[in-house]
Amino acid sequence: MTWSEPSVIVLLSLSISMTIAFMILYYTNGRPKAVFAWLIAWASYIASFITAILGITFAEYEFFLIPAAQLCGLINSYTLLLGIYIYYKKRINRLWNLSFILYCVWIIIIQFVTPEKLIGSLPPSFFLFAAYFYSGILLIKGRPSFKPERIIAGILLMLWVVSRLYLTLCWITGSSLLTGIVIGSTLYILISLFTILTYLQETREQFIAEKYKAEESDRLKSSFLANMSHEIRTPLNAIIGFAQLLSKTDLSNEEKDIFVKNIKNSGERLLGLLDDLLDLSKIEAGVVKVYTGDVSINRLIEDLVSVVSLSQRVVEKKLNLVVEKAMHDGDDIIRTDETRIFQILSNLLNNAVKFTEHGTIITGYDIPGPDYIRFYVKDTGIGISEDALKKIYTPFFQEGKIPAAGGTGLGLAIVKGLTESLDGTITIKSKVDCGTEVSITIPYIRSEESKHIKSFTGSPESYNITGKKILLVEDEPVNRRLMEKFIESTGAELISTESGNESVELCLKDSSIDLVLMDLTLPDIDGYTAMERIRKVRPDLSIVAQSATAMSEHRERARDAGADDFIAKPIKREELYNAIWKQLFGREEN
Repeated sequence: MTWSEPSVIVLLSLSISMTIAFMILYYTNGRPKAVFAWLIAWASYIASFITAILGITFAEYEFFLIPAAQLCGLINSYTLLLGIYIYYKKRINRLWNLSFILYCVWIIIIQFVTPEKLIGSLPPSFFLFAAYFYSGILLIKGRPSFKPERIIAGILLMLWVVSRLYLTLCWITGSSLLTGIVIGSTLYILISLFTILTYLQETREQFIAEKYKAEESDRLKSSFLANMSHEIRTPLNAIIGFAQLLSKTDLSNEEKDIFVKNIKNSGERLLGLLDDLLDLSKIEAGVVKVYTGDVSINRLIEDLVSVVSLSQRVVEKKLNLVVEKAMHDGDDIIRTDETRIFQILSNLLNNAVKFTEHGTIITGYDIPGPDYIRFYVKDTGIGISEDALKKIYTPFFQEGKIPAAGGTGLGLAIVKGLTESLDGTITIKSKVDCGTEVSITIPYIRSEESKHIKSFTGSPESYNITGKKILLVEDEPVNRRLMEKFIESTGAELISTESGNESVELCLKDSSIDLVLMDLTLPDIDGYTAMERIRKVRPDLSIVAQSATAMSEHRERARDAGADDFIAKPIKREELYNAIWKQLFGREEN
């Protein structure tokens, strides 16, 4: 009897051992899908092995057992190929799935149609040969790095195709199948051994790489926390210290102005730090939302550069800030997320200012192709080394020279994340001690509208909107008092209310109101509802929304409700004046 053959007993024992090995590998490595597919492949191979031997031993059951062995062989070849696809993170071609199903159906149906072995065996054999041969190719070419065990497994798989062909010919011609089964089983056991070695070796390398990455991340976070303590305590120290000094009664007006300015600058520094942390957390969580609208990129860049040009660093270093525009005003309206573009360029420009001691910083854009627009910031600063460029987008990373200039190492990580959320790419060109150019390229979607809104470019002291009437809707007494003080010096007439319902009634009754400053959180109805109702009775009235919630989704919701602009708290006087100016006069100048 065939079962008494020593070679059959040995091979069956080894096959069962290999199945157990794959089972152990599966349960001890986090149950990877690729290993599970290979485990199914081995189980189906054993089933094929046993049914084939039984078919040879008991000739009267051959009509049933041999087709069963063929079916198990198809399952084996398919799951082996599927496991390799999964392991290399590729999606298996649908043609393989369809072919597998069709050939399985063929083996079952053909038994009831004809007993001819050639017709029943040859078509499924094509699938077997193709699957095993392509599996060998994938193993050899699946990774760019050279691994001898992987190459050997691939070559053995290709040789196994020959053994399967020999087995099929033996079956068709009626020759003994035992020799073919022994040769094929031996090859398959060797293939599985080298596959396991490949998996273990590459898994070990991945583990080492992930361990190094985790250690590097921990190191950067530790460095970040140490730096964060400095970043938080420094402005807090200034705020608390100068606030204590302001309580002294013998201070001159000039000293008071300096102390107030220092408190303001320190508060803005803390606010910037908070914004960076919130942005990074959203990027890492993958919840960055994009709200597309019409954006005047000329105005956006001009506004940004005009604000940054007044910063203390620019003034002290006597830097020359230049704007380069590729389109004329009115032709520069594109469809994108204004908030995200402003964040990106603001980060890049502030970085350039931080690391440039003298010279020129250029902020601009060009149109490199019909479907893309490129924004760039060029500086003549200290530059970035080649080693640092490889890690420059890593959160919390700072090059050796950078900590002296301050910062948290989050800026470029945020810029990269925001750029990718706009379906864009970022490129950095830099040379140490010569300067840096950072450019982002995003899809260029031209707006059908053509407009350009003028911004206020003068100093806050020269701001005058006498003759205009503004309605302030604000329920917080401290914030209302602050806004009243801001507007008091502009010459405008101000009326205020803390009620959303009352704001709607005032707009309905008083047609002389030129602009509404609307807080979004109110005690009766919220600011969104109030703006929607005002829009129904005064569709042309300018509305500027204000809120302590500065997320993009809230900005977009405010615009949908009827807001023409949005300013985030804490409100800066310059931003408030600019927002009011754009609504009252910006459109009148077109």
